[in-house]
Amino acid sequence: MTEGGSSNGGSVFKLSPSGPTETTLYTFPPGNPCANNGYSLSGGLVKDVNDNLYGITNMACDNGEYGYGGVFEVTPTETESMLWFFSASYGGPDGAYPIGGLVLKDHQLYGTTYYGGQYGNGSVFELIPGSPDMVLYSFTGGGDGGGPTDTLVRDTSGNLYGTTHNGGAYGYGSVFVLTP
Repeated sequence: MTEGGSSNGGSVFKLSPSGPTETTLYTFPPGNPCANNGYSLSGGLVKDVNDNLYGITNMACDNGEYGYGGVFEVTPTETESMLWFFSASYGGPDGAYPIGGLVLKDHQLYGTTYYGGQYGNGSVFELIPGSPDMVLYSFTGGGDGGGPTDTLVRDTSGNLYGTTHNGGAYGYGSVFVLTP
């Protein structure tokens, strides 16, 4: 959930397949006061082979400073941890405001940010839990597009496909592919 939960910071929940039973796995704290956590969840969740859940938040707080989103993990024991906080500026090199969901492949998470990157027009990133994130591509806002908003699609060859909200040949967005 983007909002809601006991503190209105969003929550991760599961629904029982045997009936309409909802179980809250984790409730994010509210954005104010700023704690070392994320809030305002975006996109869906992905699950690894160990049943860990991964997702993104549009907003995050790192060491008491308001940030521009992050990547989180919720373990099967319902423990949440932030794996990455995005830069505290629109022009941050790693990006800001992730909006689409994550893609998980071989313990690597892939996603996009709407702002930031080298040119301030968004980025495609890769995150291996326990490591710093790596920007795979920074959008210029020109012919390549800018402001990616949707969840990436990864094919069996490792190509990543996505769309942008603006830029492109006519200024209304683009469809892109990043090859390994």
